[in-house]
Amino acid sequence: MKTRKSRIWIAGVSLGISSVLVLGIVNGQANVGSLMSKWYADSSHGIQEMLNGMSIHAMKKGTAEVENYVSALSESSGQELSNAADKALYRMDQSISRYSQYYIEQIDRAEAELGRNLEQELEQFRAETSKEQSEQLEQLAEDTINELTQQLNVSGGLR
Repeated sequence: MKTRKSRIWIAGVSLGISSVLVLGIVNGQANVGSLMSKWYADSSHGIQEMLNGMSIHAMKKGTAEVENYVSALSESSGQELSNAADKALYRMDQSISRYSQYYIEQIDRAEAELGRNLEQELEQFRAETSKEQSEQLEQLAEDTINELTQQLNVSGGLR
């Protein structure tokens, strides 16, 4: 009997241990799934945060690089526009100076020509006036002499 009792007891204990083990394994597997799920969620959340941080950092760095590039491009474009404007103003100033000089020379030539023409016309006017006055004076002298001669002839003074 003792052996039978021992066998029953050993069978009971084995059955208990087996039951506990089966229940532990089943519970463990259910718990392992839950643990795996939690680990995956935590890990993916951590990875997601890390990726978001890296993306934000890369985006900030890229934005800064683009801003620097645009700023440099803007400054160089502004300088190029300023240089082009300066060159255009210089060319316009030179052109205006050339045209001004050309017109001044034309005015000087016209003034000189007018001066020569005026001198010629004045000299011609003087000559014509002198000639006319001389002719008028001669005519007046002749008329006066003729009149005086007639008066003398009429009064009988010169015969």
